[in-house]
Amino acid sequence: MKYIKIFETYSSQKDLEELSSVVLDYYTDKIVDMIESKFFVFNYNKLPVIELSQLNPDIYNTISDFVKENGELQFNIVGRKGFYNYKNGEKAQYIVDKDNNQLIQILGDSIFSDGNSIVDNINGHIDKWDGEWDKTDFGYSSPKYDTSYHKMVDYIKRDIDIYHSSLLHELQHAFDNWRSKGKYQSSNNKFHDNETKASLIRSKESLDEDEQKFISKHYKDYLNLRYEVDARFTQAIKKIEFHDVEWDLTTEYSIGDFLYVMIPFEKVFKSFKRLYHGYKDLYPKEKRRVDKKLGQFFEMERDFIMGRNIKEVLKNETYSKKSYKFIKNLLLKWERENLK
Repeated sequence: MKYIKIFETYSSQKDLEELSSVVLDYYTDKIVDMIESKFFVFNYNKLPVIELSQLNPDIYNTISDFVKENGELQFNIVGRKGFYNYKNGEKAQYIVDKDNNQLIQILGDSIFSDGNSIVDNINGHIDKWDGEWDKTDFGYSSPKYDTSYHKMVDYIKRDIDIYHSSLLHELQHAFDNWRSKGKYQSSNNKFHDNETKASLIRSKESLDEDEQKFISKHYKDYLNLRYEVDARFTQAIKKIEFHDVEWDLTTEYSIGDFLYVMIPFEKVFKSFKRLYHGYKDLYPKEKRRVDKKLGQFFEMERDFIMGRNIKEVLKNETYSKKSYKFIKNLLLKWERENLK
């Protein structure tokens, strides 16, 4: 039962990563649709707002019901003025109002290294587009055959994809809210009771020593909220490389041209601590929990890689009629001899 729960968590992680990509791809498509409708100057008020109901929920292993039952969950990119209850440093937020309406907002201001906003970049890509067809007259040729048009679309998609990690974080919050039936934030009522006091202190021009300690402790408590830890874990896992490729296999087994191999756990763990924003501020209990969860995910990745390797070996005529168990034992022996 415990293994099943771990597997479901691992599988939902992969599904949420895919959902984040699908949302951003669809969002990009809506912007491109507007451009093809002769809309050439964007601002935040003109950027699209999309809902999960516009996406196909049946392509996921474990989160299909979540997508179906949260069709009204909206997503948009906004400027600082449109960012609900903006706090300095925030880049994204998941909001559930008193009427249970759900919204994910991504902050589009100053996200790029040159200080540009997302609307600055979109408008810049449109301005630089020098296609064969006139922007004011689509009758000359179809954009489908305009290479510079496709280059512009690729640049817009690249810029929108920057938000993948932030969106993934907020989708994890939404998923936790759904599977806990709206109770995911009630796990630490003391923290939420202190939020009003913290907001009042933050509004001051200067803080005394006790107030600074309170704000520091309150932020650390925030980083250790269960739902915040899970969302940051999801972000970090997305960025980690668990495996590599071993080429030119010249062993006596003649297994094939290549195999997927796991990166040593020590290196994975080191990357995880670097990529998990706020890891050093985790309390010992939460740190042990995420370390254990990482180890479990590592084993899941190992099983996944073993399955891929077995499929590759079965393509080899020498082993095509061998059993799954035989190939697995062969690969385990190869690993022991070659991955020391």
